[in-house]
Amino acid sequence: NIKYAAYRTAAKLNIVQKTLSLDHVQLSTIAGVFHRHHIQVTENSLALEYAELEAILNDIFFAASKETTQHHFQVDVCTELTLHFLLGVFDRQERKRVQVLGAKIALVCLCAAKLQDKYQYLFTQLADHNNCLSRRKLHALLDSMVAVTDYLSESLAFSADLIPATVDSCFQQSH
Repeated sequence: NIKYAAYRTAAKLNIVQKTLSLDHVQLSTIAGVFHRHHIQVTENSLALEYAELEAILNDIFFAASKETTQHHFQVDVCTELTLHFLLGVFDRQERKRVQVLGAKIALVCLCAAKLQDKYQYLFTQLADHNNCLSRRKLHALLDSMVAVTDYLSESLAFSADLIPATVDSCFQQSH
């Protein structure tokens, strides 16, 4: 039993990351596979169908398996587990679809990369042509992250109800 929600959530995320083998997947691999599938920043609001998401995940784990000798990937198992994880987090209506942005955020948060690199990648996915992050996009980022914590049964500490106040606080700090 871990008393503090932040530590408990971090421990759960670490278990998910290792179970899905995402701790051996580089951010550049994820970004590269989305690029090869022609899913750019402009497609972040689109939904990926089950088969599309499965193909992307398969390519991510296949590419990762070729990039490292440190870890033996069971590509099909990793693909299936990650697919069901993403559907569990983002497909509450069970339509077998996941929004591109949600999938990217979850994969990036759980991949093997420096925190700064994750921040930079997510910022490039969310920023507008002026390199600014709108309230709406910050809300979308936090909403996707909260969906993960909800899935991990940590919604009391990291509730979607807190997102508007968090966004307001971020923008007040920027002035």
